[in-house]
Amino acid sequence: MKRAGFTGDIWPDETQELLLRSALLPGAAGAAAWSAVRPRIDIDYLPGELHRLIPLLSKALASQGVNDPDLPRLKGVYQFSWYRNQRLFADGATLLGAFEAAGVRTMLLRGAAMATAYHGDVGARPMNDLDVLLPADVLDKGRRIAEAGGWSRYAESRTLEQREAATILRNHEGRLARLHWSPSRNVPMPVGSEHPIWTRATQIQFGNTATCVLSSADHLVCACLDGARANSGSTLRWITDATILLRSAPDLDWEVVVEQARRHRVSLLIAEALRYLADVFGADIPSGPIEALSTTPTTARDRIAHRLSLRTSPGLPSAAELLGRFIRLTADLPPPAAVGAMPAFLQTTLGVPRRRDVPIAIARKAIQAVASPARPIVELSKAGPPGSGRN
Repeated sequence: MKRAGFTGDIWPDETQELLLRSALLPGAAGAAAWSAVRPRIDIDYLPGELHRLIPLLSKALASQGVNDPDLPRLKGVYQFSWYRNQRLFADGATLLGAFEAAGVRTMLLRGAAMATAYHGDVGARPMNDLDVLLPADVLDKGRRIAEAGGWSRYAESRTLEQREAATILRNHEGRLARLHWSPSRNVPMPVGSEHPIWTRATQIQFGNTATCVLSSADHLVCACLDGARANSGSTLRWITDATILLRSAPDLDWEVVVEQARRHRVSLLIAEALRYLADVFGADIPSGPIEALSTTPTTARDRIAHRLSLRTSPGLPSAAELLGRFIRLTADLPPPAAVGAMPAFLQTTLGVPRRRDVPIAIARKAIQAVASPARPIVELSKAGPPGSGRN
């Protein structure tokens, strides 16, 4: 929804914000938020993004001493998340061990990185797949190692892989892993073994395997960049990830945050995301980085891209965000060259095999949008089963 002083309409509504505060704020503040939101919700009918908050929420309520008759059920969701993640991590550790044995560097991204490096609790962060970054120059070798270990390519479409900046794999147990060549699909640049993110990375153990995670500064930028945008599938999850990361990383390098935001032309987005975290959740963020990002010189194309990226478009889902992303990714090109890049961008984004299929794919999406009435982002009393979402 819209929020005074912020761009677009991607910000949590009152109910969502109260649930986030219940899960993220310690002590009396979190308990008070739960008391305010509890009469408004039916925990059996929470939409996917809110349902994925339950493991973290159950831990928070238990630590706050909240006496709720449904707390055992919430703890059951946490236990199920812990069990699923344990099985995913066991298979993932075997995969990473095969990479390590072959001399291939690896880096955990997204949910796996959050669970291991920041939550310190496998069950608190539900996830559906394991995201692993490989140096782009050994990606083909990594695919062969994974296939030899029983992982098969889930999606053979090259356009789909380009859209996700990752190869999607499935093993015989049905668990999914993504081998990324970029830490974010919103900055689709191949990352080689000499890229600075590898130098800044934090070394960790994953099972019996040595691997690493993004530095806290790089992870914060990616979390905001991927989540704080229309139709991202994680418009709430980025808030929990960023808040917990900030609490767990007091030595975060803010110069890297500012540098990377400017490099990817998302200074305005990162500034707003950080200001929201500070204003609503009391995140300990120095004023300097927000001021530096807010006053970064921007072009008209940068500002248009920012406004579009944070605006939902119910009539044609993702249209505004898609256009905003295209404008940002081509902002360094002369206008004629940017226009010429549009067909290839749409082909990759829509996942169609041939460029001439793009108009047909767009027409189908438009027809589907007209035929299916837009639903509210949150419909607490009538929502269907939880969606899968992204990690």
